[in-house]
Amino acid sequence: MALTAEQQEIWDSLRNSKNRHSFKDEIRHKPEDTAFESPGVYTIWEGKKPIYIGIATLSRPDGAAQRRLWGLKDRLESHRRGRISGSSLAIAVWFCRIAPKLSKKEHLEIGRGKKSPSAYTENFIRELHYSHHKVPKKDLHSVESALCRKIKPELNEWQDFISRDTQVRSKQMRLKENTRSS
Repeated sequence: MALTAEQQEIWDSLRNSKNRHSFKDEIRHKPEDTAFESPGVYTIWEGKKPIYIGIATLSRPDGAAQRRLWGLKDRLESHRRGRISGSSLAIAVWFCRIAPKLSKKEHLEIGRGKKSPSAYTENFIRELHYSHHKVPKKDLHSVESALCRKIKPELNEWQDFISRDTQVRSKQMRLKENTRSS
């Protein structure tokens, strides 16, 4: 399915190398840069390859101590920190890029609490780049879906697979339970 003219314009902005920023740099903005405090879509880049597309909804996360709303800046900073507990990107990076390449010894050290998966993901993410584009909140999900269908970023594809697999397994478990109780 082709992108609409508006979606294509957003994609062109996201893939423009002049609009890319390094996760090595602290994520800051100038007061006049309102795009960072807005809802929007972003792309994570590994070299020239888009590996993840996400959205920031300008909402307040559950349990957030801060009173202000979170936009692109906060979502990207959450990814930059690499904490598996707070970043869908970090989870995907861990399972797709880092964990498969670790030695048995490294996995055992993680299991014993001597090493942290989040330290690995933070270091990996700091080597990536991002671009972002302000998008009205009402259009976020449709823009993200269209871009993911068209671009097929690897880590989004992995997340979709995990989601579908989880749904299938849940359905199978319910069927098993229903069969047992009959």
